Amino acid sequence: MMQMAQAAIDEKIANKQSSPLIEENEPEGVEEPESSDDDEVEVVQHKADDGDEYDERLRRLLDR
Repeated sequence: MMQMAQAAIDEKIANKQSSPLIEENEPEGVEEPESSDDDEVEVVQHKADDGDEYDERLRRLLDR
């Protein structure tokens, strides 16, 4: 059973690595007006990273 889980994880990771990342970009020429709040920080996270933490945790569990 552990071998099947390991094979499924390896296959999922291989599929992620072989597929190109899709990024959404704003069209050039359309700019948002800058606000006077320079202290704001925008958190940016790629969607491809969502499954990475899951894969790492599952891999650690299987390695025990």
